[in-house]
Amino acid sequence: MNAALETEMRQLPLRKITTRHFYAYNDSAKSERQPVDELKYLLPRMLELIAAGEEIHHSVALYLDRLGNCERTDFSDAEHQAIAAFALAYFAQTLRQHPWQMGQKCLLQNSFDVLLMFDIGGVDIQPLLALWLSDEAPAATLNYVYCGFYNFWQNRCISDAFAVDRSQYLERLLSWLMEQSHRSAFAQRILELDMNAMDSTPMSYYGQAITLQEMAALVFDWMTD
Repeated sequence: MNAALETEMRQLPLRKITTRHFYAYNDSAKSERQPVDELKYLLPRMLELIAAGEEIHHSVALYLDRLGNCERTDFSDAEHQAIAAFALAYFAQTLRQHPWQMGQKCLLQNSFDVLLMFDIGGVDIQPLLALWLSDEAPAATLNYVYCGFYNFWQNRCISDAFAVDRSQYLERLLSWLMEQSHRSAFAQRILELDMNAMDSTPMSYYGQAITLQEMAALVFDWMTD
């Protein structure tokens, strides 16, 4: 890590530590065992910046890598509950936003990346998946369409370079996606989307243009085949 930035992180008040500091901090070499007191001090500010949509690493999935390098016993039950509550609230916020929103501030984060971020951080993602399944709002369904199109349903394979060695995460997400009752629920929600009210601006897919309407139709066909 840049020596000047490291010095600033040690000397500045916590609220004065910026995205620039955390980006360098998260991108620097890490020990297998994270210094716990250091992270406990920095974590509230780190989560605050994440909640504000700031980029604190080049990859969303690795935002909480340092947290995942801690032992579970390093945190009290109350601290684990607070982190889990943040994860649930943040994922709920993610599901309320989608790439087809116009004129609104949007985090534009792939929901699968957010799930992986929390899994790498040692957070149980099962409550997050349960939230997604229970959320019948169109935005949550559009997130499912987006993730399903780009990251799963065409080949029914979760491809993510940061997840290749996380077999439990992959198995849990695959099981959730392939569960017939879940597929039926999301298929019905896709049918209920008011496509005429949606943005039809094409997105890029391997050099080809594809609209939301086309994407949703393909995901529906792939998941019900």
